[in-house]
Amino acid sequence: SEACASQQPKEDFEEWIARPPGRVRYLICEPLSDHSINTLLDAGPQCNRRPEIAGVNRPYWYVSCEPDTPATLHVEDGNTGSANLLLAGAEKHWIIVHRSSAEKLERCIRDQFPTSRACSQFVRHHNIIVGPRWLERNGINYEMVCQRPGDVLVTLPGRVYHEVRNTGMNFAIAINYEFT
Repeated sequence: SEACASQQPKEDFEEWIARPPGRVRYLICEPLSDHSINTLLDAGPQCNRRPEIAGVNRPYWYVSCEPDTPATLHVEDGNTGSANLLLAGAEKHWIIVHRSSAEKLERCIRDQFPTSRACSQFVRHHNIIVGPRWLERNGINYEMVCQRPGDVLVTLPGRVYHEVRNTGMNFAIAINYEFT
C-alpha cells in the first residue's frame, strides 16, 4: 500500500495504546445480507472442503463505527492465512510480526503473563495490543502496513502474529485461506 494518510503511524499507534478508549463500537459478524461482496474472497480448495465455519472458510464482516477500534494480537485459527479486503472508509494500520520472531514474541508474552495456558492461541486469550516500541525493545521484527480502501492485505499461513488499529469508520470483509 502507499504511504499512510498519517505521516506518523507508529506514533499514532503508541498514542492509542497509551490512551485507550473505554468502549468502542466494532461489529464483527457473519454477513448481514446476501450481497455479492460476500463472494469477493475465497478460502481456497482445501479450506472449502471443510464444514462451513464463518470467519474461517466463509467471509466475516468487520464494521468499525468509530476511530480506534482494534483487532488484538493473534494468529489465525489453524495457522491458516487470511485475506482482508477494506471496502470503504478510514485506513487500517496493521502491525505484522515476522514469522521468524513468533517464538520470541510468544516467549515475551509468557514472561509477562506467567499464568498463560498451554494453548496454540494463548496470545489471543490475553486480548492485548503491543506497540512498536515494545516490539523493538524486545528485538521482535515486524512491519507496519497502512491499508486503504480497495487494498487486500494478506497474512501468510503459519505463526504470523498481527494486530490492527482502525483509524476511523470503515467496512471490511475477511476470510482465512489454505491451499494444497
